[in-house]
Order: sequence, then C-alpha cells, then structure tokens
Amino acid sequence: MAIEISGRKKTGPGVRLEDLIGLEPIKKELRKIEAILWLNQHRRSGDLSELRLQSFHFCFRGNPGTGKTTVARLIGDIFHRYGILRVGDVVEVDRAKLIGPTPGETEIKAGRAIRSALDGVLFVDEAYTLLGSGDISDPGMRALEVILKGMEDYRDVLIVIFAGYPSEMDALFEAVTGLKSRVPFHLDFPDYSPRELLDIMLFMAASENLELSDEAAGKFLLMMEERVGLRDFSNAREVRNLLDQAKGKLSRRLQTRRRVSQWDMKVITAVDLEQDVSELASSLEAARKEMFRAPSDPEARSFFASECVKAGMWSDAAAALETVEEKISPEYRALLGRALYTTGERKRSWNVFSSMGESPFGSFYRGLSALWAGDLPTATSMLDLASSMDPDSPDILLARSAARFFNGDFRGAAESFMA
Repeated sequence: MAIEISGRKKTGPGVRLEDLIGLEPIKKELRKIEAILWLNQHRRSGDLSELRLQSFHFCFRGNPGTGKTTVARLIGDIFHRYGILRVGDVVEVDRAKLIGPTPGETEIKAGRAIRSALDGVLFVDEAYTLLGSGDISDPGMRALEVILKGMEDYRDVLIVIFAGYPSEMDALFEAVTGLKSRVPFHLDFPDYSPRELLDIMLFMAASENLELSDEAAGKFLLMMEERVGLRDFSNAREVRNLLDQAKGKLSRRLQTRRRVSQWDMKVITAVDLEQDVSELASSLEAARKEMFRAPSDPEARSFFASECVKAGMWSDAAAALETVEEKISPEYRALLGRALYTTGERKRSWNVFSSMGESPFGSFYRGLSALWAGDLPTATSMLDLASSMDPDSPDILLARSAARFFNGDFRGAAESFMA
C-alpha cells in the first residue's frame, strides 16, 4: 500500500522484493534493474569498467493504494545495497511542498527538496498537479524546471520518481518538454485483485497479532469483489481503513462481554467488518433477544449459536451452548465441540466430543485435538475411525494424511492424501 512518508524515511531491512503482494509486472522490471546493478558491482570487484547506464528516474502510473510509495522505498533500498546511493532514503513531496507564493520562493523550496533527497529517492506524489492550469507562468512549472535540472546535475546520486493517476501522468509527460527523455522507466501499477487484497488484509492484521475468522475472510472477499474497479476504490488504502474500523468494532463488541478469551481478543469476525446495520447483524441481534427472553431454552440458545457461527463468532457460540450442553441435540453438541476447538479450548473440546460416542464429527475433532497435542497414535486412530465413517470428507482425509506423515508413515500419508 502507499505508505505516507514525511521528510526522510529509512527504508529498513524489512522491505524485500519477495514481500510484495501481487505487482508481478513491477517485480519483473525491478529484477532486470537489480541484475544490471549486480553485474556492475561484480565488474568493479574484478577490475573491469562498469557498463554505461542511463539515468535511473521513474514514472509510476497507478491508482491510489497500489503500492507506489512502498516500491519507491524498495528502489531506494536496492540502489543503496549495490552502492549507487549512499543512503537510499525516500523524501516524499507534492505540489504544496514544492511551490511558494513567488517564483523565487518556489525555486528555493524545490531546490531544497532536491538537496534533501541526495543519495536517496525524491518521490513526487501526484506529480501531474505541478502542471496546474498548464500555463508557463504556473509556479508548478517552475518547480518542475528545478527538478529537471537537479535530475541532470545529480544524476549519479539522485533518483526521482514521478507518481500519479495513469491518464494524468500521460498528460504531464506530453506537456513538459524534456521530461520523457530524462525518465526512462515507466511502471504501471495495476489494481489489486480481491484475492491479493485479502492477502494484504491478512498481512496487516498479522502485523498487529490479529487474524480473520474463515467467515470474515469470506465476507471480505465478497466486499472486495463489489468494490474493485469502482472509481472511488483505493486498493490497499481501503483495506487499511477497513481494518481500522474492524478493530474499533471488535473492541466495542468485547466491552459488552462478561468473559473475554485470548481468541476473542485476536480474531476479527464477519460482523466486525459490517459497514452498516446489515442483515447478518440484524439476525444476530434478533436471535440474541430471543435467547434472553428464554435463557434456559436449548432451542433458543442453539439458534443464537448457529447465527454466531455464520459471523465467525465461535466464542459466543460456545458460551451460548455450554450452559445447556446436556439438553441440546447431537448436532449442536458437535457445534459446541467445534466452537471450543476453534477458540483453542482443546481439552474441553475433547471432553465434548468424547461424550458423543463414535461419530464422524466427534472422531475427527478428537483426532485433531490429539494431533495438536502431539499424541500421534491417538490422532491416527481417531482419524482412521472418522475416515471409515465418512470416507469422502476431504477435511478428514487431509488430517488423516497429516497424522500418518508426522507418525512416520509416509506411504500411508501419500495414499490418504491421494484418496
């Protein structure tokens, strides 16, 4: 995503080409550039003259939130690593930071920006706004002249990146004489796909020790499929906003709970992603009210638990069913065991499934619990039993294969996996 940088920003060791989600065309171009830098580095160490290179200035064309600033940081890191830039930091500027009330002050501000970025990267965001009205007297045009001169004067110690919307950047390069010849690299940043946006969401969440329930991940994908391609869609920037909103809803939801587990505090559910009062939230609230009217009614509690599961609120589902465990149907007892298992209550989950006798669902989760605990013989036995009762379940077959593999039965693992 586009990371806001004010002043100098250390690139840090954590930004790697392999870390980028999506952006395959961008990765391909950067690998080409890195290969040239690698060769010159080795030619220097072998007392050979370096290959002559054109200037390394860039035009980034793409919508908001497509990773332009992140790639700028990566470029600074790459050129620093190969000894081209002494520092490799990124200085981000826009029209407001480059122009002043008079031509003289504009020249001073633009020159200061150039000097502050030496031995690093000058990232000109929304560069097309420097065109202004397109009149030669516009102060943005004077700022561009100063930048163009700096690109020539400091070509060995400065990389300039012009970034902005595709069509507007095309207009900029058509309007400004000499800009095309000074900027050899033009990179197009595509919008992220819904799947890539989910990966970004999971990455952002994990950086804060959060995760999405399966139901929340599915809901997020549907939300992105509806949003991608719309004019106001901002890609990874929108993902960040959604995550921030979800954290707020998660916090408020847990404030009303009498008991909050570790699982509750780190898992974002589907209801936390709701933008407005949705059908899901409405049905949850209706089921909750029905349960409060008859708190001892196993059917009311079972219905509320099933609504919680739709939202990925497994902890709430477990809390609703635990008090009526002996009165609920086998189907909902299995749901209770699964809810406990999902939220990390493995021992309690084992007890619930053990009380159910022999059933595919009970044996499956008992096997998973044993596998998680490292009891491989019990895991293999339970999962074999589950598979014999439900031989077509892919989840059971996969778990059975894992148990056999960790137990050293590689042939059996392969046979189970291929079944």
